[in-house]
Amino acid sequence: MTEEHQNENIEENKEQNTENQESIKVSKPISSNKNIFKYIGILVAVFLATFCAVYVIVDMNMNRLGFTPFVVGFQQFEKIFDEDSKYVEQNSPAPVKIESKSDKYIISVNLKTFDNDPNNLDIEIAENGVKITGKVIKNDGNETRESSFYQSVMFPNKINDAKATQEHKGNKLIIMLPFKK
Repeated sequence: MTEEHQNENIEENKEQNTENQESIKVSKPISSNKNIFKYIGILVAVFLATFCAVYVIVDMNMNRLGFTPFVVGFQQFEKIFDEDSKYVEQNSPAPVKIESKSDKYIISVNLKTFDNDPNNLDIEIAENGVKITGKVIKNDGNETRESSFYQSVMFPNKINDAKATQEHKGNKLIIMLPFKK
């Protein structure tokens, strides 16, 4: 029986060695997975480098032509803003200018397109804001044109609506809204 035990032990050792070899074989593909991640990383780096190179080349050529689609410089932005503000001032039915002082808000409404009549405006003052609505109808021969305007403003400071005042000066309606104390 001892020989049989020895033979069985030898066979068990062989089986264990075979299992160990199989487990070693299983661990080899893990190192090949590391290679896959390495290649993916290289591909991503190459893609980003190519993208940046193309971006720089296109940007340089566009700048040479005087067109900058990717970057709007401060001067260009200022020019665009100035052109837009001129457009708003000339074509807006009632531009509103809001100033904040130490104890009140001052709202100036341009009345030119409302026939210089403050009665064409409806102003609602609430504790934390103001709503301005305006409408005027003009008849030019066979054509009727209607202009309307609406603006709502919310303020961070509470307003004392009981002490609010309005004043008509020239082409402007000036609304003074003192803060609540």
